[in-house]
Amino acid sequence: MMDKKYLIICLRHGYWERYDNLVFWGKNSSGYEADLSKVGLYTKEEALRICDYGDCFISLDKIGISEELLKFSNSAVEMRVKKTDEICKYVNDFVRIMENKKLMKWGA
Repeated sequence: MMDKKYLIICLRHGYWERYDNLVFWGKNSSGYEADLSKVGLYTKEEALRICDYGDCFISLDKIGISEELLKFSNSAVEMRVKKTDEICKYVNDFVRIMENKKLMKWGA
């Protein structure tokens, strides 16, 4: 089984536009979460399948966090990831690539 090393950034439902922090898919596709202790990790195959519907996957390395950090849990602490210029560029490039992929698939 492949290691689960990808987070899925929610771009739908206005989360991307409304918030300064990233909102991710929760553990086991259980909704959307901003707190890193509640987000899910996915394999690349899972992430590709999910992101075909309009979200964006990103590796832990690209955000600069570790799996150990995701395991930290304290009810008094909420860990969030701020949108940075680098992450915004990554997301914009990802969206453009996925749109081109769909155009090529359907021959538009």
